[in-house]
Amino acid sequence: MNKLEKGIYGGIRDLNDEIISNILEGDFETDIIDKFYAFQYALKGILLEAGRPHQNDVVTEGEAGVQLILYAMGMVDLNIQEYQKYLKIKDLSKCDIRKTVLLNQGINNPHAWQSISFKELLANKEEAIRFIEPISYCNSDLDLDDAEWDEIQAEIKKIGFNNVEIDKIYDIYVESLKIKTND
Repeated sequence: MNKLEKGIYGGIRDLNDEIISNILEGDFETDIIDKFYAFQYALKGILLEAGRPHQNDVVTEGEAGVQLILYAMGMVDLNIQEYQKYLKIKDLSKCDIRKTVLLNQGINNPHAWQSISFKELLANKEEAIRFIEPISYCNSDLDLDDAEWDEIQAEIKKIGFNNVEIDKIYDIYVESLKIKTND
């Protein structure tokens, strides 16, 4: 992952951190919403074109960093939507923070998403910290092509997921792409 991609991912992660911090502090500012949408608007067109698979719908190693950024931005977009939902309904138990989990065979959205309600975030600040990273890792070799939602969720629950450096996430993701292209 190059420095530019790392910087963009860091910006996305920081926005997610700000969302979670606002929830934990009970300070539901609306400026985070505008900040996210401005950030997303500025980058989305460029990222979508740069990350679009160009040959046989296969993501190449060169496109992998952009794909990870798009996955992360998608998670934070969902989190912003839940934040906006909370501002309307004011029910902590009906709003969730989400993240996606990378397994050794790749990312399987939405089957590998994990979520925690705003209410659970407030009750367990250690768990809240685990949701700051929009992408985490589960060291599982489960075959994602044949797995159903409940199997993937059970596997993640059994093994657990960890926040790791984006460079490691990138390396695992690139390796998963090699596995897929060798099939």
